[in-house]
Amino acid sequence: MNEDTIEPATEELITLVLASRRRWTEADVRAALTAAYALGMSWEQIATKLISLMIDPHATPRVLAPSRRDRQQAGDPHRGAALVREAWPNLATRRPRPRR
Repeated sequence: MNEDTIEPATEELITLVLASRRRWTEADVRAALTAAYALGMSWEQIATKLISLMIDPHATPRVLAPSRRDRQQAGDPHRGAALVREAWPNLATRRPRPRR
């Protein structure tokens, strides 16, 4: 093993998080980590973001990887594209307004 290799230390990170944020539950932290991995976040991204959440007094583990519903409410670009596709037929058949 190369000394410069970054090895994911998930269990150690969970232990650190739970030691510093006593109101967070292990289940919530594990669910957030699972969701983050499912979104394709790297270990480095997850560790960096989770540490920043640990020092934010208003943060929750769920902020690490928002749910699909939360991403849509926050302006998910895929949702915006879907709205344009839905509206396009109506926009394409609408007559332009006369200029004054």
